[in-house]
Amino acid sequence: MYPSSVRDGPRKDTDKNLILCPLPYRGDFMVLFSASFQIAKQLMYSKGQMPKAPALVYEDDLTVAEWLSVRRAFPVMGILEALHPLMQPGLLTTKKSSDLLAEGTVHTFAPIPIVDDEL
Repeated sequence: MYPSSVRDGPRKDTDKNLILCPLPYRGDFMVLFSASFQIAKQLMYSKGQMPKAPALVYEDDLTVAEWLSVRRAFPVMGILEALHPLMQPGLLTTKKSSDLLAEGTVHTFAPIPIVDDEL
């Protein structure tokens, strides 16, 4: 994932043997996404218990971790249902992937790298 202001599709970088998929994003979103991911990693490392204070420095991060850790005995679907009212679906615009693909583009949506010299 890397920032892109130009609408270009997936392409292969032969020097690095990578498939590059540009994804336009805002820097402030990436900061929030990264912070959320750090909370999740700390919760997983502590096996769902509240992480130790040095693991999460910011008060907001501690609040989210506490909110989730006290619910560790609940079924996952119950927690997801409890999070549903907090959703902000207006932040995303969803489209079918077939609407976004141009003719002749690579059609790969998997974590497995494409190993094809013809790309």
